[in-house]
Amino acid sequence: MIVARWWPYLGSPTALGDEGIYLKAFEAVRQGLDPTEIGGFYYPRSFSAAGGWLLEAVGEAATRVVLRVMSVLGLTLTIWIAACLATLSWGWRLGLCGLYASVSPGVYYGIETGNISFAVIGAILLALAVWPLRPVGAGFLLGGSTAIKPLAPLAILALLTHRPQPATRRQLVAGGAAALVAAFLLALNPSYLTTSSDAVHRLPFIRSISLNRILTLVGLELSPLVIASIVGLAVVIVARYRPMRRPTMLCFGGLAAVLAVPIIWSHTLLLTLPLQVLALSRARQRRLAATTEETRSPGGGVWLRYEWLFVILAVAALQLTQGAGAVDDQAMWFQLVVLTGAYLAGPALMAYVLATE
Repeated sequence: MIVARWWPYLGSPTALGDEGIYLKAFEAVRQGLDPTEIGGFYYPRSFSAAGGWLLEAVGEAATRVVLRVMSVLGLTLTIWIAACLATLSWGWRLGLCGLYASVSPGVYYGIETGNISFAVIGAILLALAVWPLRPVGAGFLLGGSTAIKPLAPLAILALLTHRPQPATRRQLVAGGAAALVAAFLLALNPSYLTTSSDAVHRLPFIRSISLNRILTLVGLELSPLVIASIVGLAVVIVARYRPMRRPTMLCFGGLAAVLAVPIIWSHTLLLTLPLQVLALSRARQRRLAATTEETRSPGGGVWLRYEWLFVILAVAALQLTQGAGAVDDQAMWFQLVVLTGAYLAGPALMAYVLATE
């Protein structure tokens, strides 16, 4: 379904937007040059090194195919994992999966630009889904995803510090393995944070719904590391405060991964897709489970009706973030309202899921 729907892009004989940047960085590595000198390439050297080797081994056309296959597999995993949280028949789930993959603005934007995020997102969510069964493998997958794009650090923190229900110690094994792998990869490229300084300086001017941009609009210019530390502290507090079942932890880890990312576009927010599905399923179940007496009681039916509306609006805000990011030319107060609403939609859904656990 994904390949057929998006074949005009996936079958393109030329490099898509971000693919062109990746290929230039890979070529720079192959020629012994610094890939960080390529404009727009703000990725770890491990990614450019692997890409340079692949480019040397199979050529540009095959390298493009590999990048697109990785993205399609990651997107498929992401949608499938989210579908497993839905309380519908599998016929409905498959139909909705196909519909989502066909019309989602985030899917369109990620595929059109040829961004590698889908591959990383799929790896993160798969690791967060299987850690109770394969803690070491999940840890290596979660930590290893940072070799391509460092989206996982706060997901690792959430996994390592949360209190699983039923109680187990496997989260320590998985989280510890992920932290060790991520630390090892960072040690191989200790200059990554400093070489990304150009991107950091450009953050306030990049269309995004990140906390970095929101704070800049109100005059608070904090470095991404400071923001990540503050958000990380909040993640630890929530993780320790409330025991979480496996589906809840999957959603919480995905949300944690995205909250401190300096640049958030609509395709990045596919990390919250399991959370969106779980919240919608929870709201639907609560409406169906409400007894006639509760529904007719004063305020009971009103609360259920507005609860469902709240979840739908929050999901819509996450799905339509590309529009939320395109308010650069509007008044500052309008930008703040739109961007803050879109950014807080994920935490609001997470709070709803935890409150109705």
